[in-house]
Amino acid sequence: MAEDIEFFNELNKLKEVKRTIATINIIPDDVDDPIGKLCKKLFECKRNTLEFKDYKKSLIEALRHHKAIFFEGDNRAYQLGSTGESFLYQVPLNKIGHLKALRGQFIRLVCIGSSYRRQRLLAAHILKDSSK
Repeated sequence: MAEDIEFFNELNKLKEVKRTIATINIIPDDVDDPIGKLCKKLFECKRNTLEFKDYKKSLIEALRHHKAIFFEGDNRAYQLGSTGESFLYQVPLNKIGHLKALRGQFIRLVCIGSSYRRQRLLAAHILKDSSK
């Protein structure tokens, strides 16, 4: 019995996902710009309604207009689970992966949808250029 518990504990450790962004580096999104307003409306809106779909479409268009980077990631790694959820983040200069192109930038990371299981469709756009 104890061997079975140890086996399952080891198996669960293999399933754990390393967080891409540490919780202490997450800054709550309180920026009052068009994308921030759309994120809040989408997050508070009832799912699977026409209003929700319109807000989501508007948010994606606004993110494209701001030249956001779109990618897919695990909700545990990026700590975003619900559509419309967002936070601000200062990307470190040594960052690798999807956010590598945004090194040294102050960005907003937004969940714009879900894929299969724990996968989320994410977007990142620059709020303030820190390199200048």
